[in-house]
Amino acid sequence: EQGGCRKMLTLGIVLIAHCIFDFYLQSTGMAVQKETDNKVLVLHCVIYCVGISLVVNAIYEIGCLQNLIIFGVLIASHYFMDGPARLYLCKGGRSPIARFAIDQIAHVLILTALDFFLLFCARTRGYTVELIQVHSVELAWTGSSVAVCRPAGIAVSKMLESARGQNSDEKGDTVHSGKWIGIFERLIVVALSLLAQYSAIAFVFTAKSIARFKEIENNQGFAEVYLLGTLASVVFAMGSALLFSYLFSLC
Repeated sequence: EQGGCRKMLTLGIVLIAHCIFDFYLQSTGMAVQKETDNKVLVLHCVIYCVGISLVVNAIYEIGCLQNLIIFGVLIASHYFMDGPARLYLCKGGRSPIARFAIDQIAHVLILTALDFFLLFCARTRGYTVELIQVHSVELAWTGSSVAVCRPAGIAVSKMLESARGQNSDEKGDTVHSGKWIGIFERLIVVALSLLAQYSAIAFVFTAKSIARFKEIENNQGFAEVYLLGTLASVVFAMGSALLFSYLFSLC
């Protein structure tokens, strides 16, 4: 049972680190440039792998050899997934959301396998599980909030990209304000979910529907995209809250 606790607690920390180093410390410009500039891709991989390695070292007591193995596995897998694998997926004609989902699932599987390997190898005195348990509530809120801002925002935008096609008339300030509305919407849903106030989530739909009522009424295409975006945001937010609540509240 204690081993199961450690698996979930440490995996939660690693996933928070993944969100930070793969999204917040990778600008939109860097994400675009790394597709054509190998130097930018290598820089992103180094930043990501150094960050994850530091977090892993904060959780476990590991030696130089294990550090080298971890860094080697991380940088090789991350370079492959963000380089050759991404190009292959693009050439395969898959939708933006499918490419994004495949990429992130691969990253999470690698990190999960790595965390389980470290749990298997590490000695008991190398864990900081007790510290993580003390702050499990704060970590659940932190993980959920980190996941639903930039990562979920990118996922929703990828989903809407194919839905809008070339007919989107949302430009300039509308797109910029929509981005921030989505962020605050997901944060509200996360807070309500973590507080178990699920019925109050209807407030989000009501507030957005009032603001866009005329457009929804007069433009069926917009109404469908609006509904897709809102539902996707809510699903990502509730899913993140439930996931991190489970990871940090298992014990």
